[in-house]
Amino acid sequence: MQGRFVLTIRLLLLASASIALYCGFGELLLVPHAPGEPYWAKERFLYGVIPLVLGFTIATIAGWVGVAKSPDGDFVSSVGRHYRFAVCGVPAVFLFLCLNDLVFHIPIP
Repeated sequence: MQGRFVLTIRLLLLASASIALYCGFGELLLVPHAPGEPYWAKERFLYGVIPLVLGFTIATIAGWVGVAKSPDGDFVSSVGRHYRFAVCGVPAVFLFLCLNDLVFHIPIP
């Protein structure tokens, strides 16, 4: 039972890390919102960096939770693996948002 609980916590942490990375990468990498708006605006940089750092921090916590259960686990490889999972989850978040808009129509506040 405790193994399933740890797995559920890790999956929830990875999902929230993917959502934060989606928001951070989207705000940092997309073109300005309006024509003539400067790209390097302070708000754009701030609203992109905070979710990006938060996403990588949450992925680090998920890696720590995964290693905390086993005494012979490698922390560095676990965190690297969770970083890859979180970054691969960014397109999954985009795909879910597209499917929600086209098929499911679940209201997102």
